[in-house]
Amino acid sequence: MKKAHWLAILNLVWLDAPLGAQEQSLQSQASDPTASFMFFQMKNFYSPNLHNSDEAQNILQFRVSIPYQIGTVDNIARLTLPYATDTASGYTGFQDITVFNLAAFDRPWGRYGVGAVALLPTGSADLAADKWGLGPAW
Repeated sequence: MKKAHWLAILNLVWLDAPLGAQEQSLQSQASDPTASFMFFQMKNFYSPNLHNSDEAQNILQFRVSIPYQIGTVDNIARLTLPYATDTASGYTGFQDITVFNLAAFDRPWGRYGVGAVALLPTGSADLAADKWGLGPAW
């Protein structure tokens, strides 16, 4: 199958599976990193021309978000796996994985979360950062 056909198919893929009763609308939850619902998402990021270049770039990104509890604290774990299908350098393959975990707390004035995000240098040889990363998330 041609590359353009795959990109068209993958752009159409979107699966959301909400868990339990929700107070927020599904639309607002989709953009809220503290929303406690499970989803699987595939996005395609296409740049027809990069800055100061006539080269194009295309990144296909798979993301899964899984809510869980530790004791009475709601947590959200998220894994992001990007795959470069077209780059200015000509390299294609998997890029580094990002893992994110957030403990979410409900308060009368709203919701907030505290956690950590990590970059795992798992990408293909010419597409990886070759460095581990760890930092706060809120």
